[in-house]
Amino acid sequence: MAPQDFIRVPGGNQVKYRNRKFTDATVFGTWPDYVRVRNREIAQGRFLSDVDQQFRLMNCVLGWEVASTLFGDESAVGHEVRVNGHKFTVVGVLEKVKVNFGNDQQNRVVAMPLSTFLKLYPWEKELMLLVSATSYKQIQTAKEEMTAALRRYRKVPFDKPDDFAIGTQDNLREIFGRITKIIYLIMLVITSVGLMVGGIGVMNIMLVSVTERTREIGVRKAIGARSINIILQFLTEATTLSATGGIIGILFGVVVGLLVNLKFGFPPSLSPLWISLGFFVAVSVGLVSGMYPAIKAARLDPIDSLRYE
Repeated sequence: MAPQDFIRVPGGNQVKYRNRKFTDATVFGTWPDYVRVRNREIAQGRFLSDVDQQFRLMNCVLGWEVASTLFGDESAVGHEVRVNGHKFTVVGVLEKVKVNFGNDQQNRVVAMPLSTFLKLYPWEKELMLLVSATSYKQIQTAKEEMTAALRRYRKVPFDKPDDFAIGTQDNLREIFGRITKIIYLIMLVITSVGLMVGGIGVMNIMLVSVTERTREIGVRKAIGARSINIILQFLTEATTLSATGGIIGILFGVVVGLLVNLKFGFPPSLSPLWISLGFFVAVSVGLVSGMYPAIKAARLDPIDSLRYE
């Protein structure tokens, strides 16, 4: 178990080293067990010790991004920095965390002993406890034990609700799942509107094409082309147009997914089934949208078409 308490400063927490400055750092106090509970590794030096906690020493551990911004390739261990104006000695640097959705602050942290934190910021009372269960099966048991222990410690009457909150990874997954569903529904609406607009656009383009090629259609009919030949010609053009748009859209989606992965470490799911389905939908939109212009072209009278100017 490791407690954690944060300080929030208007304009963001500042960490300074000589003439270099890092803004908007996440500054918190904690216990030495933090790295074990959060499964973090140390890149340089060490993490906070029991001695740091016991004697309220002005030592701190920097996140990878904070250290690299202030010190570059130079080792940060042993140097003095100022955290919101307070002088600290850097005793360690946390290993870089691959950024995923929701953990973009993990490399921007400054950790200090909780005792030191409470000495500097006694008004910050919103303490958070980080607890690691021995296995996934023990999460519910651990949650129940934590609830009972906190109710006793906080002297909550048995007939009163909890005056604290306990969250687990399952809760985060549920929240993320709800957010994903909302995003999915929004994207479904946007995609449906986009398909409708795209279909209308293809239809208008093909209608303009029929009008501009009226004489060509008349010539083809005059030399023996049947209505089915005219229909197939315009349907082929419409599906080719839509298929090209579908391929461009698929390539654009793949590129965006790769860029998101590079930026946030959130790997895209490139399912061949969904890619094929997207291409099939694009071709289907072309077929449906091109049907009316194709039939209209096939029904043109060859004599009137040849007279068309």
